Amino acid sequence: MRISKFLVLSTLYLFSPLLLCAQSFADEVHVGSATYFGGLGSPAGGCGLPQEIVESNQFLALNVQNANSSIPGEFDHGRNCGRWVEVTLSKFCKNADGSDRWNTDFCSGGYWGEGALSGVKAYFIVADSCNDGNLWCRQDRYHLDLSAAGLSVFGGGMNVSTWRNPQVTWRYVDAPDYSGDVQIGFARNASRGWPTILIKHLQRGIHRVEQWVNGQWLAQPMLLTLGQVFTLTNVGQEPYRIRLFDAYDQPIQNQRVYSFSMPDGGCGKAFNEVSYQLED
Repeated sequence: MRISKFLVLSTLYLFSPLLLCAQSFADEVHVGSATYFGGLGSPAGGCGLPQEIVESNQFLALNVQNANSSIPGEFDHGRNCGRWVEVTLSKFCKNADGSDRWNTDFCSGGYWGEGALSGVKAYFIVADSCNDGNLWCRQDRYHLDLSAAGLSVFGGGMNVSTWRNPQVTWRYVDAPDYSGDVQIGFARNASRGWPTILIKHLQRGIHRVEQWVNGQWLAQPMLLTLGQVFTLTNVGQEPYRIRLFDAYDQPIQNQRVYSFSMPDGGCGKAFNEVSYQLED
């Protein structure tokens, strides 16, 4: 179980880490083990969204750390939040006689072999961070922790009692059947003094938010490492005007500007969605 770091009443925030070039990693295929977990922590998962507003029950957690301190976890300080992942079942842990084996510690004592579901694909959205003490989370940068509710999408009777932590291959992909535009909402208890927003329904994740402040575009800080939560600058009664950049630091919707105001009814919900005006 992951411990959420979404502190909705906190006014503490940190600037997002140094931007790294991610374009070269597009479509790169990774190999790792896949475990499962029951659900996001409270009040939110590691990406900052409560489970009830995540777009799908097929969500996953990425590793925060690696036993080798020089290798960062794939969560990468929230950079990969909101991205979709194509997960392909690859190999299953076997006993010497070829029977299925419960996979513990990377199939130690057994061997990896193909099974009836090898090659089956499914899609999951990054919604959480895995910071557990198990070996998968600490020694496998490309380990995935999949939502238990999403396991059945692989078919073949897959569920928590039959999963057995197989080996998978996976890669980041555009959101399946994507249409429309981003959704923006203020966080619970947001105010003009703490104008913090959540951003969801993303085609390729989000990594940077810029706001028009005093005649210039300024990067706004991610809240802690909650990759879909950003704290804006207080501009008084003026509308907030922002533009967004995806996980590859490419402009979202051709650098479209989203203009909106704080909801009249306050910010008592987990996601206080706003209507915005578009400036292309």
